[in-house]
Amino acid sequence: MIAIFVFVVAVESFVMIFIMFVVIVVDMVGIISNIVVADMVVVMIFIMLTVIIVDMRQDIRLVISDKCQTIVKTESKSNSKERADLENFSGIDNDTGEKK
Repeated sequence: MIAIFVFVVAVESFVMIFIMFVVIVVDMVGIISNIVVADMVVVMIFIMLTVIIVDMRQDIRLVISDKCQTIVKTESKSNSKERADLENFSGIDNDTGEKK
């Protein structure tokens, strides 16, 4: 998942550089006479790609937190099983301290 994220970020940065290059070339050729329009397009594309990157980061955080919660649940189950085994072995109830 993280490898996919790194790949997407690399591709997006390459796309942003390519778009900047195209806009600069178009400005230099003079097809777009109004430079402000071209710069606004670039800014809008940057904002859009930034929003996409932030969304992907949040998705990755959710995936990682889900995995961590699964690990914690598994650990707590194994701990309660060990505790039950100890209770059976010692013959003393851990909660009350009385002999069974």
